[in-house]
Amino acid sequence: MKQMQRGEWTEATEKERVEEIRELIADLSIPITINSGTSTSSVVFEVALPKEKTEILHHLDRVIGQFNEKTEAALRRWRHSMLSV
Repeated sequence: MKQMQRGEWTEATEKERVEEIRELIADLSIPITINSGTSTSSVVFEVALPKEKTEILHHLDRVIGQFNEKTEAALRRWRHSMLSV
């Protein structure tokens, strides 16, 4: 919190969060199941890698491509309205 107040750290945008998940999945080369269904996830999915890797990357690319200021603001309000996770 102190770093935020001093301007040394800024919270990732919602789009950046999805981009980060996408990059993680793109880089994974081990067999694993990922379930993003947490209370803080703006994109909910369950995927078995590497079998479904291409499909989930295309899905995340579509989600990322649809982001705009309105989407970002709505997701930010939703995330900041949470009292606990």
